[in-house]
Amino acid sequence: MKAVIFDFDGVLADSLQLNFNIKKIIFEPYGVIPTKQEFIDIWVSPKGKGKEGTAYFIKLKGLKVKTEKMMATQKPIYEKLFSKDLKMIPGAAELVGRFKAMNLPLGIVSSNNLYSIKAGLKNFGLEKEFEFIVSPQDCEFIKPHPAPYLKGVEMFGLSADQVLVIEDSDTGVNSAKAAGCKVIAIPNEFTEAEDFSKADFVAKSIGEITDQVLRKF
Repeated sequence: MKAVIFDFDGVLADSLQLNFNIKKIIFEPYGVIPTKQEFIDIWVSPKGKGKEGTAYFIKLKGLKVKTEKMMATQKPIYEKLFSKDLKMIPGAAELVGRFKAMNLPLGIVSSNNLYSIKAGLKNFGLEKEFEFIVSPQDCEFIKPHPAPYLKGVEMFGLSADQVLVIEDSDTGVNSAKAAGCKVIAIPNEFTEAEDFSKADFVAKSIGEITDQVLRKF
């Protein structure tokens, strides 16, 4: 490997738990609180096209509120908590440091918005460690399409097989593999039921990404 690309949510940032908390906050006034499984099935790992996101949850629960209003309600809460309460995934800072010590350039390819990623990196003190951030506005397609990771590979000026990707979801793994990258997957409590069969290595935690494992890449 000659470079590394990190996903952001669930790999560097413990943002899935924070997002779950936000969904509970915005829906509680309407007498409905998403369960953890509903959050996973609708926002993390949707069970089929048209069965994802806030609009679907509103329809599912028969709520008399417009999606636009819920999204507008969520935005300031989301931005406040992301800039204040977002925590790093345990071991993520150390893994970044190990790659930097190996003189490997680092990038981020994420489905999150650029504001949230930059706010998180600033909180973590890592804003200078990454050469680029590829977010949805940079590509015509999103994960699992290979376009986001192809863009990341292009930013490095390398071939895809020279780039190692660290992901936490099957959507991300499939995107990176379709782009031709090598992939280490680190499932978390929100993604552990997904299919990671295409990953080159699946770690139970960042601590399992040892020097011995990295030598394979």
